[in-house]
Amino acid sequence: MSKGAAAMNRRTLEQQRAYAAWKAVAEVKPKEAKQKDFHVKYRSLARNLPSMILSNGLGATLAFIKSKGSAEHQTIYTHLDRWLAQWIRSWLNSTVSQGILEWIVAESTSETYRMVTTEALAFSQWLKRFAESEIPDEQSPDEQSEA
Repeated sequence: MSKGAAAMNRRTLEQQRAYAAWKAVAEVKPKEAKQKDFHVKYRSLARNLPSMILSNGLGATLAFIKSKGSAEHQTIYTHLDRWLAQWIRSWLNSTVSQGILEWIVAESTSETYRMVTTEALAFSQWLKRFAESEIPDEQSPDEQSEA
């Protein structure tokens, strides 16, 4: 594969990743003021997701998020699961039949685990960017102007 083709594939994957993250954040973007607590927590979780993956590893991060049970944790878990399952089908020619955490435990090799972790980090960076730009911060406008 030439360098140009490789760059095009990366660019295409980057665009697909960004679009999937955009759609995920659009699903949870606040539409009503009464949902503010969920959105503030989702935004915070999305902002911390890349560092959680780097610090704890993908498997441990997914297990932690899944164990929490709150709406924002379940939602971000679903967003990661959906994207990574799609990525695994497209790039590793494998299927995720019972969820990404189960796939990691039962079917991944150390090589595929590293690849999926790298992809999860890239996707989580887009989630973080879009959550920061589309979901309002919990601070009041006066607090934001002082920062």
